[in-house]
Amino acid sequence: MELLCESCHESYGSVFSSFQEEAKNSHDINSKLVSAFLSIGRGHAALETFSSVLNMPTMDRTTFAKCMHNLSVKNKEVKKKMLEMSRQAAREAHVKVDASLKNQEIIDVSVSYDCTWQK
Repeated sequence: MELLCESCHESYGSVFSSFQEEAKNSHDINSKLVSAFLSIGRGHAALETFSSVLNMPTMDRTTFAKCMHNLSVKNKEVKKKMLEMSRQAAREAHVKVDASLKNQEIIDVSVSYDCTWQK
């Protein structure tokens, strides 16, 4: 968007309503929007519907995917910490039930996974 000062009639070039993350070459508002839709369990199709209801342009699938990837990379350290906390909690629970497991380095734990994001 071109910004023009009415007092001095000079052009200041392009301005954006959201700061740009230089390393990622994306806008903060896009990352926040993608994060919000992912948090409620929705994806690009829901964002398109939301945007059309508000009669505003939507981001394309490529931008959505890029923002989703950037969020994944940004949250990688948090995921590692959560995984370690989960492992420790499972270990402590099993040792509490069977104290002989305390000296074992690896404790086998059964896990059920049905390939959905809800589990």
